[in-house]
Amino acid sequence: MAIAAWSYPFSSTFTLARGPLVPFAWDELVQSPGYFVVQPFAATGSPCFGIPLHGAKQVDDLGPHLDPKELYIDENRENEGLPPFDALVQRALEALHLGTLHKVVLSRYSDHAIEGFQPQWPRLLRLAYPSAFIALLSAPHLGTWITASPELFLGRHQEVLSSYSLAGTRFTAYGKLGEKERIEQQIVTRYIRQVFEKHGMGARVKPTTEHQAGQVAHLLNVVEGLLTKDKDLDLAGLIKGLHPTPAVGGFPKHQAIKFIREFEGYDRGLYTGFMGEFAHQGNFRYYVVLRCARIFHKVLRCFAGAGIVQGSVPSSELAETDAKMDVIRRVLLSRP
Repeated sequence: MAIAAWSYPFSSTFTLARGPLVPFAWDELVQSPGYFVVQPFAATGSPCFGIPLHGAKQVDDLGPHLDPKELYIDENRENEGLPPFDALVQRALEALHLGTLHKVVLSRYSDHAIEGFQPQWPRLLRLAYPSAFIALLSAPHLGTWITASPELFLGRHQEVLSSYSLAGTRFTAYGKLGEKERIEQQIVTRYIRQVFEKHGMGARVKPTTEHQAGQVAHLLNVVEGLLTKDKDLDLAGLIKGLHPTPAVGGFPKHQAIKFIREFEGYDRGLYTGFMGEFAHQGNFRYYVVLRCARIFHKVLRCFAGAGIVQGSVPSSELAETDAKMDVIRRVLLSRP
């Protein structure tokens, strides 16, 4: 039995669902009565998963409804021996110089000792980050994950689809967002707009704003696509085109994913995948699994990445990943 609990931005409550974890294809989802949807990062050849929404309930505080004994918390964790991150960034810069890549997103993880899963964690994240999507997912074969994500992967409300381009990121101790971050942002924004247009939607890009999360600042463009009345949504094709966006993979997509699989050194699992609710009337909101951690037995594994483009500095990218991890570490590892 899998468990999902989630709270949308600026919400004060959580939705809690329990049920079997069901694999399905995206074209089957359109006919479904509603699921909490989970898609790992490794999209190629892998199914998405869903927990039926039947029986889901709204709660103010998850703590009394979560028993750690119910969760799928692995006793052992993989220790792949990650390559030094600065050396990994340098390798990517060499590939960028050769012209085979325009951008690649590289990631790493760090492990931290804990006494065990704490049922109050989702509530603490909700309080700390009111504008984030807060979610807990625990399921066989996937493990137990928690996220405080700032990034909407894809949403639909009636005939309008939305996606966040949230790529230009800066550790605020290093000053204002600059040209390097704007280049990253433009790559992602252009890509999302083109995917929307390829699927027959009129696309528009809202003005650039800045989004702050802890010590990290992001450039944000909301990209919207409008479905015409005579065209059905090809959800499977749209998901395949978008995931993973250059915000979490890179560009060109296939070359970037190939580089990640060859050199990053570990399986991301749900990190930089996405999850969210698909309602029976066809509306949905999926968020990228960022600012996240996987819970092992007495170990919290935090994940973060950085977009590498021409002009990236290895030491700065390492500092950026540390700042991103702190978004979740400072809450989950705080001591009363």
